[in-house]
Amino acid sequence: MAATSGNEVPTYITNEQVSANLTWDELIPILESGIKRYSRHEFGVIQPVRTTFAIPQHSSLFYSMPCYVEQEDIICVKLLAVNPSNSEKGLPSHNAMIHLYRGSTGLPLAVI
Repeated sequence: MAATSGNEVPTYITNEQVSANLTWDELIPILESGIKRYSRHEFGVIQPVRTTFAIPQHSSLFYSMPCYVEQEDIICVKLLAVNPSNSEKGLPSHNAMIHLYRGSTGLPLAVI
């Protein structure tokens, strides 16, 4: 994640790249460790309550889930749209993107 001067384009990581480079067997222990460490307040994590709003005409929800991890100096924002009717259209019902920023500068680093 090399964006430092403000002129760099953030890294864009596709779903296919994530799937090809990260297995569930690798991910589950990392998540378990992170949740345990977060519960013990071992990270300097700021995690406000997520923002949610409904879009009634589409029976859908939108979520914004920000956090800051002091140890990594990373701001992370997960944006999630949940559209249950998408399954009838052959589309995924949950669609998310994760945006990463350098905490010290606010410069964008990656979009996943």
